[in-house]
Amino acid sequence: MQDPQQAAYRRHTQRAEALMGLGRHEQALEQAHAAIGVTPGHYKAWFEAARALTALGRHEEAMKHIDQGLACAPESVWGHRLRSFVLSRLGSHAEAREAAERAVALDPEDVAALRRLARCLLVEGESEAAWEQICAAVARDPQEAEGHGFMADVALRQGRVPEAVAAARKAAELTPGEAWSLNVLGDALLRSGDLTGALRAYLQAFRTDPTDSYPRTRLLQTVKRMGRWPIIAWAVGNLALFLGAQRVLSHHTVRHLSLVMAAAIAAEIAWLVASWVLMRRRVRRRVEAEVPGAWAAFETISRAPRGG
Repeated sequence: MQDPQQAAYRRHTQRAEALMGLGRHEQALEQAHAAIGVTPGHYKAWFEAARALTALGRHEEAMKHIDQGLACAPESVWGHRLRSFVLSRLGSHAEAREAAERAVALDPEDVAALRRLARCLLVEGESEAAWEQICAAVARDPQEAEGHGFMADVALRQGRVPEAVAAARKAAELTPGEAWSLNVLGDALLRSGDLTGALRAYLQAFRTDPTDSYPRTRLLQTVKRMGRWPIIAWAVGNLALFLGAQRVLSHHTVRHLSLVMAAAIAAEIAWLVASWVLMRRRVRRRVEAEVPGAWAAFETISRAPRGG
């Protein structure tokens, strides 16, 4: 028969873990603290509390809980990984790297520890070493989406665009419908010059989470890039008209100058209005033809209040 104290501890820690998964961080923290109250000498509750505190932005408190947990289990790979993560949030990057290296030393096969070390290396500017670490992590667990997503990030930093696109596609394939992997894919495709593919990815990410500012911003930028050449043509056309008007004016006497100038200004205004409308329609047709629904999203985002 299970000891009542152990049963209570397990119940509280399981609830804390489940609540974290639901994003209910305050309640998760309460359950973790309840578990600590039952059995303060076990590490799991300390680490669950630290996770909740980190999610709440209370990093200094999280570090204290991690240190308490590591005092109970100094060889915990999870504890050193968590410590590295929180230290990164606090800006202590050298210490974060040391904690990640400790986690990898304790278990060289731990994929999460390899990813954490790769992130620390990238922050410190060691992109080649970061690439080696993330490649090792992905090789050990090729079905883990986060590894592929981070591999795409590192590859883009190094200019490995084809590798970035391939890794981003894999991350999106492993996490269908998740905004973060669609954003990663959009970034990789945008860097490769595939504006249509990037726009499609950002549109899916925006539809998945309309409150996320990242795909909103990137969708706007991508549509504007797709309209760049029509805008250039519009500007060149206006310049040509202006120069033409100046040439006409130079061939008329002062007596007729005011009349000719008025006609030139009227023609320029008419051209500006008409060409702008035509250019916008052209961009809209292209966007809608290549990514149905993207123009409507573009207009929705454009009309939204700033920061909304």
